[in-house]
Amino acid sequence: MANSGEFSYKDDNTRVTDLDLEIEKRIRGLIKGKFENHSISGEEYGEEYGSIDYNWTIDPIDGTFSYTNYVPLFGTLIGLEYKKKPLYGALRLPFPTNQLLVGDGKSAWMEGKQQNVSSCETWNDALILTTDEQSIAKSRYRDGWEKICSLGPSRRTWGDCYGYFLLCTGRAHLMFDINLKSCDILPLLPIIRGAGCKILELKKPYRDIIVYSPDLDKEIMSIMAILGK
Repeated sequence: MANSGEFSYKDDNTRVTDLDLEIEKRIRGLIKGKFENHSISGEEYGEEYGSIDYNWTIDPIDGTFSYTNYVPLFGTLIGLEYKKKPLYGALRLPFPTNQLLVGDGKSAWMEGKQQNVSSCETWNDALILTTDEQSIAKSRYRDGWEKICSLGPSRRTWGDCYGYFLLCTGRAHLMFDINLKSCDILPLLPIIRGAGCKILELKKPYRDIIVYSPDLDKEIMSIMAILGK
């Protein structure tokens, strides 16, 4: 991760690196070289409109904060929509083993093997994740998060796309995420659904969400009032 500590700030006070810009440029070039009429939406270079109903969404480094702090919990997200319906998604984690997780809304695969969210018999067996507990503590979801935590699960801030990777490959059971941009979540939706996860939209369209194992559905529904639903 050479030079990963070097960054600047964007207008929204989030970090950006030269590598963010370079990765997105290269992905855009590859897409345009093969699908010149498709639209592209990217984290760093915005909207590029095509003449047909296919749209690609790119997040060159999802987890730039981790990347610039030499924490290897980041990845690249690419998604394809048709008429605003997510069709395919890809999540690549360059570290530690260059893993690629893909999905089409019906199935999710990694290295040719079907991936599924793990079952969870009790909350004491659950691992729940979020990207930033401080953000949740300052949000209207604070009481809901605290209620979930009080049920007995282990919790970690292994967030951004890495958290969804853990969830969709059976290593975690719930991801609570807020303040998402389209590029953060649209590429992940076909993977999330393909792995059999459930999605609770707290703020549409997928701005604030809980993604979780179906085994936890009853308890999640029971605290919807606390979460403001």
